[in-house]
Parts: sequence; C-alpha cells; structure tokens
Amino acid sequence: PLVTFGIHNPADCMAENIYHNDFTSSFDLIWRGRKLGSITLKAPGKYNVQNAIAAAAVALELGIGFSNVKAGLEEYRGISRRFEVHKNNGFMVVDDYAHHPTEVKATLSAARESTDRRIIAVFQPHRYTRTHFLHEEYGKAFDDADIVVVTDIYSAGETPIENVCSSLVVDSIHRNSGVRVEEVGDLDGAIRWLKSEVKPGDIIITLGAGDVTRVAESLAGDKELWPEAQELMYHVQTG
Repeated sequence: PLVTFGIHNPADCMAENIYHNDFTSSFDLIWRGRKLGSITLKAPGKYNVQNAIAAAAVALELGIGFSNVKAGLEEYRGISRRFEVHKNNGFMVVDDYAHHPTEVKATLSAARESTDRRIIAVFQPHRYTRTHFLHEEYGKAFDDADIVVVTDIYSAGETPIENVCSSLVVDSIHRNSGVRVEEVGDLDGAIRWLKSEVKPGDIIITLGAGDVTRVAESLAGDKELWPEAQELMYHVQTG
C-alpha cells in the first residue's frame, strides 16, 4: 500500500507543532488525522523531523504501537561524526562529517534552527579537486554561521594542484556572504585561534571529511577552557 508522510502537505503521517531548541526537535505525530502524541528527538533541524516521520509511517503501517515508535525515535542517538556533540559548562563543540556544500549548508541550517547563540564554523576543505570545482558553492554554504574559520586543504592523498588552496574558499565566502571569515592555516592554527577568540556560550562546529575532528577533540578535552567540566557526549544525525 502507498503510505505518505510530510510536514506541510496533507499526508498519512505528519508532524505538527514542530519546535527546535538546544539541538533537539519536538513535534506532535499525526497518523491519518489523529494525534498520537508528542516526540522529542535528540537531533536538530527539519531534515531530522522528516526522517523521523518517514520511519514512523513505516512502523505504524506495520502495526507497531505508538509507544514503541516514540521510544525508538527518542532513544536514537545517530552515528559518529554526524552532529556529534561535546557539551559541558563552557561552550559547545559539534563535530560533523559534512564536506560537500549542500551538507555544510544543511548542518549549519539545522544548528541555526535550534539556537540563537554565536556559531563558529571550522571548515577543512577536502581534496584539491573538490575545492577547485566547488569553491564558489562553498561561498554560499555558510550563511547560518557567525564566523567561519577555514583551514588548509586536507589532500586525502591527492597531488596538490597549482593555485588551488583554501584561499579560494575564503575569497568565495567574502564575495557571496557577509559572514566574517578567518584563514588560519593548519589545524594547530585553528586550535590557537579558537582558544583566543571563543566566548562562553559559543557553539563551535567542525566540518570536513578529513582530520578536522582533531580540533573538536582538542577543545572538548581542554580543562583550562572548561574548569571542572563534566563532559556529556551524545550523537545526533542531521539529514
């Protein structure tokens, strides 16, 4: 049988009263015109809500009860490096695998839907070829950040291409966006810049398919930045 799901259009399975807050998403689940109850995801953004109601539609059509659907969706914590959150009493560090412009934009959009805090995006371009072909698109992907920190390109084994460097991305952001952008060189340079500039309440989001995760790990484990911090880590998935 055909089962439909959606947010804005009438469908068999729908989400209503959607609310994003502090990297969670809450909504009422509607099944064939009847409200079954509320669900809170450990995930921000409309894409995760869409994914959740798609899963719920399949489960409900198969006869699985709402209580089990709710429990399954609310317990799901995603996978490593998909909006992986390190959270404690200073500021928040989020690590995400996003490295294509579309993924970067979706990740930052999901973050912005959930908070009005300052977002610092740390982007490590992946491969010289990808940077060469997509640098203009990258320039339009960071509108939901307040500051963008761009590191050197992660080669992934590629041979460098003449005149292809992270400055292409930096210049594209300058041309296409009003967002402040900083070019910091290697990952150690990014860590030094962040330690000198970060403020309480900031959200740092590291983005890339290379080893930029080292930046997130370094900041999350820095006890000078977070005195007596009790770290909480959980995973959520964006899109």
